Amino acid sequence: MQAKKIFSVVVTYNGSKWIRKCLHSLFESTTPTRVIVVDNASTDNTVGIIRQEFPSVELLESSINLGFGKANNRGIKRAMDQKAELIFLLNQDAWIETNTLGTLVGVLEKYSFIGIASPVHFNGSGAALDQHFYSYLLKSDISDFIQTRFTGSELKTEWINTRFVNAAAWLITRSCIEKVGGFDPFFFHYGEDRNYAHRAVYRGFRIVIVPDAKVYHDREQRILQGTKTISERIQHDFMNLKVDAANIRRRNINWFVFKRAIRFGASGLINLVLFNFGAVRYNFSLLFFLLLAYPGIIACRRRGRAGAFVI
Repeated sequence: MQAKKIFSVVVTYNGSKWIRKCLHSLFESTTPTRVIVVDNASTDNTVGIIRQEFPSVELLESSINLGFGKANNRGIKRAMDQKAELIFLLNQDAWIETNTLGTLVGVLEKYSFIGIASPVHFNGSGAALDQHFYSYLLKSDISDFIQTRFTGSELKTEWINTRFVNAAAWLITRSCIEKVGGFDPFFFHYGEDRNYAHRAVYRGFRIVIVPDAKVYHDREQRILQGTKTISERIQHDFMNLKVDAANIRRRNINWFVFKRAIRFGASGLINLVLFNFGAVRYNFSLLFFLLLAYPGIIACRRRGRAGAFVI
């Protein structure tokens, strides 16, 4: 069987701390891949490291920070123009084992209905699962996998079906990209992968986790920091609200937005009477941002239903 043409896309922004380990892992893969790096106007030595130490990398530099989604779209488009059959998206703060890509490719070659395959995500030390990945795993069809893998069943599956796993390490088929498109520009940073997963499932593709493949994601300290201030809570919860509203599998978006607008407005007024000004700010901010984002939400949903775009 002829080897698949695989491209890896890495988006960087001030990633000098990790970029060597990330890129070395791709070049040490037993399954060959061409590497495209899209740099989001880094101000550290990320670009210098790539130019000096990784001359075979195709480096696409942006004069501004495009955000995760748009920068990945630029790399994906470049790979598609060069006839990529599979595209591996890898975060700058992540790295893979030598057999990770080959294991993922093997699964995608056997099951054409899978659009996105992800390895198991460990933390940077490799001592435990990535905390967020663990929550995705609990929401997946892991019980079906355990039954077939460990109970003597003849139908042993090589993957775990899931509705979502974050895009720190996604292997995507060309067919999926041609039908779903790229990341939606409505999401600058965070939420774009969840939106993409909604659209991929809407188009009939499965998203799977492959237990025999591993990736290491060095972000534990950033996860543990959590969200502390009201501003951070507003930003976090508004991002989740946008993702939920933009989900094209959700019906009656106007009713969804109306109910939440009423909820935020009523809660804001109640807390105003109670002199709970932190809650007043929280609820009225979400109400304001939701109404402001409404046209963008509608446009995002229309693009998702229309199929491939961006690329």
